Amino acid sequence: MSAVRQLTELRVGRLEHFEVLLVLCLQPESGWDAERVSANSSLTLKTAGESLAHLHKQGLLDLVKPEPPCYRLGSRLDRGLLTRLRKDYERDRTQVINAFFTCNLDSLRSFASAFRIRRPQ
Repeated sequence: MSAVRQLTELRVGRLEHFEVLLVLCLQPESGWDAERVSANSSLTLKTAGESLAHLHKQGLLDLVKPEPPCYRLGSRLDRGLLTRLRKDYERDRTQVINAFFTCNLDSLRSFASAFRIRRPQ
């Protein structure tokens, strides 16, 4: 699933962030606040708000209005990629979630290997 890897390279490191992007993909041009995202997903209002703020900070969402914070998909995101991921997610949610965690695990392994102490040969 190279599409999932592309998304994790954009600093989408939590499943909640991934879910928010999939929800916003439903109507990419409209503004989404935490309440609307929460109503259209399994996320709590607090988690939805934190995820929206994080994705905005990463440059993946544009702020439409400041109070209450309302966002839409940013131009930095490949909407075709999100559409493909959304279709894959609807078809086989488990496979997409496993791919998401595998990508994050690979990042963690490469980070951890930098601290591995090697014996002189």
